[in-house]
Amino acid sequence: MSQKSKLYFLSIFAASLSLLLSSSAYAQSAMSGSPYCSGGPSAQAGMFLSWPQGNDRFNQPATYYDLYRPYPGPLLVGNIQPLPFRHYDYPLPDNTSYTYYAFPESDIWLPGSFQGTFTTSDCDATLSVTSNDSSASWTIVAGGITIASGSGTSGGPYNTRPDSIGTLYTISVSGCSSPTITNSLGGGSSLTLFPGSAQVFDIQCAPPPPPPQVSVDLKVRLAGSGSYGNGPITIPSGSNVDLSWSSFQATSCSASGGWSGSKTFTPDGTYTQLGIGPVTSNTAYSISCSGNAGPAIDFVTVNVLPAPTLIATTGTSCGGQVDLSWNSVSGATGYKIYRNGTFVIQVSGTSYTDTGLTPSTSYSYTVRTTNGTIDSLDSNTVSAVASAACVVPPPTPTGLTATPGACGTGQITLSWNTSSGATSYQLFRGGTQIYSGPGTSFIDTGLTAAASYSYTVRATNSAGSSAQSSPAVNGTAPSACAVPTADITANSSQGPITVAYGASATLRWSSTNATSCTGTNFSTGGAANNSTGVSTGALTAGSNTYSISCTGAGGTANDSVTIVTTPQVPSGLSAVTSPTCGGRINLSWNASANATSYTVYRGTASGGPYGTTVVSGLTTTTYQDSALTPGVTYYYVVRTFNANGGSANSSQASAAASAACAGPTVDLTGRLSSSGSYGQGPLGVSSGSRIDLQWAVSGATSCSASGGWSGAKTATNGTHNQTNIGPVTANTTYTLSCSNTNGTTNDSFAVNVAPTVTLTANPTTVLSGGTTTLSWTSTNAASCTASNSSLIANWSGSKTPVASGSQSGVGPINSSTSFYLDCTGLGGTTRGTATVNLSSQATINVVSNVSATWTINPGSVSGSGTNVLHTVNPAAAPGGTSYTISPGSVGGYNFPPTISNSDGSGSTMNLIPGQTKQFTLTYTAVPVFDYQLTNTCALSTPQGATVQCAIAKTLTSGSAQSVTLSASVSPSGQGVSISGYPNQSCTPTCTGYVDVAVSGSATPGIYTVTVSGSPSTATPGDDVTSFTVNVSAPPSLSVSCVASPSPAQVGQQVRWDAILSGGTGPFSYSWSGTDIPASPAPSTNPYFITYQTTGLKTADVLVTDLFNSQTTSCSGGVNGIGTVQVQVKPKFQEF
Repeated sequence: MSQKSKLYFLSIFAASLSLLLSSSAYAQSAMSGSPYCSGGPSAQAGMFLSWPQGNDRFNQPATYYDLYRPYPGPLLVGNIQPLPFRHYDYPLPDNTSYTYYAFPESDIWLPGSFQGTFTTSDCDATLSVTSNDSSASWTIVAGGITIASGSGTSGGPYNTRPDSIGTLYTISVSGCSSPTITNSLGGGSSLTLFPGSAQVFDIQCAPPPPPPQVSVDLKVRLAGSGSYGNGPITIPSGSNVDLSWSSFQATSCSASGGWSGSKTFTPDGTYTQLGIGPVTSNTAYSISCSGNAGPAIDFVTVNVLPAPTLIATTGTSCGGQVDLSWNSVSGATGYKIYRNGTFVIQVSGTSYTDTGLTPSTSYSYTVRTTNGTIDSLDSNTVSAVASAACVVPPPTPTGLTATPGACGTGQITLSWNTSSGATSYQLFRGGTQIYSGPGTSFIDTGLTAAASYSYTVRATNSAGSSAQSSPAVNGTAPSACAVPTADITANSSQGPITVAYGASATLRWSSTNATSCTGTNFSTGGAANNSTGVSTGALTAGSNTYSISCTGAGGTANDSVTIVTTPQVPSGLSAVTSPTCGGRINLSWNASANATSYTVYRGTASGGPYGTTVVSGLTTTTYQDSALTPGVTYYYVVRTFNANGGSANSSQASAAASAACAGPTVDLTGRLSSSGSYGQGPLGVSSGSRIDLQWAVSGATSCSASGGWSGAKTATNGTHNQTNIGPVTANTTYTLSCSNTNGTTNDSFAVNVAPTVTLTANPTTVLSGGTTTLSWTSTNAASCTASNSSLIANWSGSKTPVASGSQSGVGPINSSTSFYLDCTGLGGTTRGTATVNLSSQATINVVSNVSATWTINPGSVSGSGTNVLHTVNPAAAPGGTSYTISPGSVGGYNFPPTISNSDGSGSTMNLIPGQTKQFTLTYTAVPVFDYQLTNTCALSTPQGATVQCAIAKTLTSGSAQSVTLSASVSPSGQGVSISGYPNQSCTPTCTGYVDVAVSGSATPGIYTVTVSGSPSTATPGDDVTSFTVNVSAPPSLSVSCVASPSPAQVGQQVRWDAILSGGTGPFSYSWSGTDIPASPAPSTNPYFITYQTTGLKTADVLVTDLFNSQTTSCSGGVNGIGTVQVQVKPKFQEF
């Protein structure tokens, strides 16, 4: 229906209400209403309304409905769509009746309208607690909220408000032992409570345990060894034991048996007593502890294992034996024998013969008893001497060797190893005995040179002889001696060799078949060979011969080597500057031994190289070196030569070459042209000046000018002049060179030109606070310094002396100022000057934060914009002129603006010539309408429901105006849509709403709803907000029911409870069965009925949620005499 049609019907509603109410043609149909409780354990009542689709006034199916409570009255909710038509009215007070009207498309009292009156539920219920133990404490929790806490034997009833579908309540218990929890519904610590019911938790605590009994546990071990045990144990006789005991709930403990006295008993724990003993007999140890719950006793048994008594005697058989015996010990499984403290063997009997000992040697013995687990302590210690060795023939000797003697001796040396027990040995050559005696070696003599012989040996004693050694050993007699050889070298050469005068050489020699060698002119020390060498010592003779003679068994051999020497190295070399001019040095040195000639070498650096051979073959020891560069130092060495070669270089000597022979003299002076006397310079002049030069010369044959002048000049002895030289425009040096046969002499005169500098300003007239640009040029300057008469900071200090320079922004200039630039060079200092004066005008700068217009008086100076400079002509100082600004208005901004100026605030300020001041205009904007959309929704709903989100419209600036909403859902096309905008165009600050309809076939998942406002906000993004809707499939609904009490008496009220699991509320109920009225069917849960007759009573209930309906037979029956069981018959009916 259009908005126009809606307004039309609303306008005529009041006039036609009574007629419509009385017209039977416009009767309403009944709607369905189901009361429910939701939000347990603090549930509030609500009403679920539903109605079918009716027709509008055009007899077409209505597309939406408006719902009222009551009518006439305020609209409860509008634009309810699509099918099915339903609404949750929540929260509401308990036990309250409401009348609802649903009009199709805002048309009232049409056949498609629906009406119904319904009463809300009573959501109250109670819980009570009983206990058999007054120390019990409990806490009851539902939905994470503590409902009640208490202690003792009873508590409650506690009031609570469960959901219509039931709320789970759980009790936790503390303070008593092993509590068992049951409830009046037959369960344990949790039950589901429904509105209107009263249930009970019962706590049964276990009785306290009996007092603890006294106990004691005694354990034993061998002292300091292993862990404790219960015994009995066996220990070596004479050992100690450790006892450990643990007591519990004892008030005293005492010992008996092998120990005595009071023992530690508190606190409960484990205690020890160490080192009890020695224990020499089987002993029992006991401990008795008493306490409040009676005595306790424990004991352990300790058995001992004794050591036997040992006897030792010399063995009855020869060969190093000792006989041992001892007494038998009860309980022994064996006996361990120790010799000199070292274990030998374990035997089971009571005797043993120790063999393999060193004959006639004394040994000590002990024995220990063992039972397989422990050993006794050591027995008594006894000693005995081992029996003597047994005598037998010795074994055959081993290791027979035959070693030839020296050449020519005809001898072979025989030796062999000692044979055990032998007293003598017999040696055989080729089967014939050649030696008999106790020794183990023999020299066989008189043998034929190089002949081979065979030998054997045997050992003998009083018991007989061994066999001869086998196999026989062969030996060869030595051959005749060889003739010796001899060889001597010098520095590993056979010679002759050459060495330097005074040097040494190394002699080495070798020989064969010689036993010693002797030397001539040196000593061999008798050595037949020497590979390391013997030094000859320093050699000074021209020729030296060394001989060697080597002697051996075969005779004597000789050899010699010759060594010659070079001349002696020259000494005493001296270099002296010659007294004669012209580059000369005189050399001399000492004569050298063995020298036949001398050679002189020259270099230009100390230490060489000496690349120039000055003279060779010289037989004298003096020499003059000439034609050298005068004044330069030269370095010399000398070598000697003879037929054997040359010596090494002598020590170095050096001297400077004598001076050159004298040249001419010259003295050049100058002056400013025709002004004053001549001087040495430098001379400072102005650029363009002229000068005069004068020179005095002697000994010259010619003179020439260079530098600032040129050409040949007068060279005769005396003083000469050249005047009016110039003009000089730059720093200039004048040079005069005069020569003769001995060389050239130079002299110079320097002229320095004073700097030039120009300084200009642009502009030369400025307003007060203005700036100027200074430009300058300079020549012949090394540095420039800036300054001014007003101490302006940015024209000071060093400036670059350049041909063309400038600096802008010099200022601010507040008074007429002279600027200076002083440039300094070799020719002196020059100053440049520029003057800048203040203008008679002034300037006013107008600055506005928005584009504006204004007028300044006097002078009617107009302007517009945001930053404008105006020129005015104020009166002279000190009075000046006052200027006032009048600003114009600007659309969208408050008027007048705020005005400030250089003198402070306000629209008037004073100026004098040369000043620049400023007016500042600040306009404030008129606030514009702006708002922000926000929400706090995160909605969850099953399929087939409509949910609503509150959208806050917050005014952030400007004047309020209406804001309308629009929304979209993402993802789209999945059965979730926007169904309405309650309070659509409210004026911020306010709250609008967005209704989201979820169809019964909507795809489960999370949907994002984006809400936009119109008009758009000035702040981007403030006109948009979003929220999520989590759509889930509806839970399945299962229903059972129960009657209470059962059985019941005639006339006693019976309560029927429908117990729900799952489903989506709100729920509606319809009861039927024995004696239950059919029309209208009861619709409350629980349902109460009083039966007036005996017999089996049954009840069925039809439960309907948003998506399901189910019919069930109640699980209990009621009659006047006993319990009747009834089968559960659930029936599902599609919605």
